Amino acid sequence: MAIPAVVYFHQIVANPRPGHDFFRFSPTPESFHLFVRQLKQRYRPLTMDDFYRGWQDGRRWPPRSVLLTFDDGFRNNLYAARILREEGLSGIFFVLSEPLDRDFIPWYLRFAHIRTMRRRHRCTLDGRTYDLRIDLQRRRWLYRFKERILSVPPPEAEEMIDRLAEELDATPIDPNDEDYAFFRPDDLREMVAMGMEIGAHSATHINLAQATDEELHYEVVESRKKLGDILDRPVTLISYPDGRFDDRVVRLASQHYRFAFAASPHYAPDNPWRFPRRLGDTSLATLSPWYPLKRRGIGLIKRCLGCGTNSAGY
Repeated sequence: MAIPAVVYFHQIVANPRPGHDFFRFSPTPESFHLFVRQLKQRYRPLTMDDFYRGWQDGRRWPPRSVLLTFDDGFRNNLYAARILREEGLSGIFFVLSEPLDRDFIPWYLRFAHIRTMRRRHRCTLDGRTYDLRIDLQRRRWLYRFKERILSVPPPEAEEMIDRLAEELDATPIDPNDEDYAFFRPDDLREMVAMGMEIGAHSATHINLAQATDEELHYEVVESRKKLGDILDRPVTLISYPDGRFDDRVVRLASQHYRFAFAASPHYAPDNPWRFPRRLGDTSLATLSPWYPLKRRGIGLIKRCLGCGTNSAGY
């Protein structure tokens, strides 16, 4: 059975930022355009309608099928949409609803900014001091701090981020930095006019598996309604932020969405509300059938080193 490779990206940056903890792997418009052209030559790009028809037909898709998706709703994904339209292709853009009508920077982007723009290099966690200039210490601290953030209520997580910014003396985010900008309502309408599909990615990118019932309803249900009101059409797709979900999240998603995607290649492709995806790059390497096994190996090495992996396996 030919299972499509569902690939996800986050950003398309006009200017490479190799020193940034979040943007360093982001393709430029030029490299993404080259990737799309190579994709067309060697693989079978799908639309969501193609993908869904294959699912209904007993999970039968053409060999070497690929579905392109994009998470978070960064405004620089307009580059990707315009390239896809130029090449006659489509993609699914999973959007955070909270930044659509207010200035909101999700915790993970603030966290990455602090790590990148720190002016001090030592911080403490659980009574232990980490020197972030030492790679292994930095990786261990990164995993443990992130897991701590994702295990506490959102207001407490925000306080942790604020304290970290002060401890590491990080410079503030430039409000004019285009790579920190998210879609606005008119951008979503433009995306749809270009033939792109819009899906939900929660409201604020919290850990859905740790959310209260009220928080989960806001993140999963209210975010869908907000997107639908903007687009004047139902939103039927969701991707789980940071690959974090449990049975409770899946049950709620199944009541409101036609399909849901994970952020891990390790799930069996037999459940429409946790379909596996692969983190994309422009080398086509993630499209290899060996990619999931490779990610498992990397995850095992990280665990052995005490660096851990997140639920997506990287």
